[in-house]
Amino acid sequence: MAQPSPSRIVILDFGSQYTQVIARRVRECQVYSQILPFDTPAKEIAALKPNGLILSGARVYYAMAKDGLFFKSTGKLHPRYLTPRNALIVQGVWTCVLCLTGTYNDLLNYVIFAVLVFYILTIGGLFVLRRTKPEAERPYRAIGYPVLPAIYIVMALFIDVVLLRYKPQYTWPGLIIVLLGIPVYFVWSRRSAVAQA
Repeated sequence: MAQPSPSRIVILDFGSQYTQVIARRVRECQVYSQILPFDTPAKEIAALKPNGLILSGARVYYAMAKDGLFFKSTGKLHPRYLTPRNALIVQGVWTCVLCLTGTYNDLLNYVIFAVLVFYILTIGGLFVLRRTKPEAERPYRAIGYPVLPAIYIVMALFIDVVLLRYKPQYTWPGLIIVLLGIPVYFVWSRRSAVAQA
C-alpha cells in the first residue's frame, strides 16, 4: 500500500518580515514548509505538489488587524478557505496603486531605503535585548555576535546615507511615508485600547 505523501506548505515571500515566523509556526504543527520567492513560476510550485500555499504579505495586514492596528475587516478569514480574503484584496489594491506610480526600479528605490532602516532597527534590537534581558531564552543564535551584526548595521547605514545623498527623490518620500506611520500607529493603538476598555 502506498504511503500518503507528507504534508507540504509553500510560502510565497512577498517581502514580509514575518515570513520566517509563518514558516516556523507551520513547522511547529509538524508540517513541512518551504519558502519561495514571490516570482517563482507556477510550474515550479506545482511540481512540488504542495498541500497548501500561503501568501505571506497579506498575513501582515491580518495580524495587524488582530492586534487592533488595522481595519477590523482585514482580520477576518474566509469561512471556507480560511484565508485572509479582505487582507488579500487590500494588498492587491495597494499593489495596483504602487504599480501605477512608476517603474519597478522606482518602486525598488522607494522601498530599499525604508527596508534597510527596519533591518537596522531589528538587528539593533539584538544588542538592546542582550543588554536588558540577558536571561531571556534565545531560540536563534546570532552567528558572529557582536561583530557581524555590528558590521551589518554599519554597512546598512552607509548604504542609507549614500541613497539619501544620491537618490533623494526616492529616499525622502519613502522616509516620509515611514515616518507618517508613527502617528498612524499611535492613533490605531489608542482606538484599540478604547475599544478593549
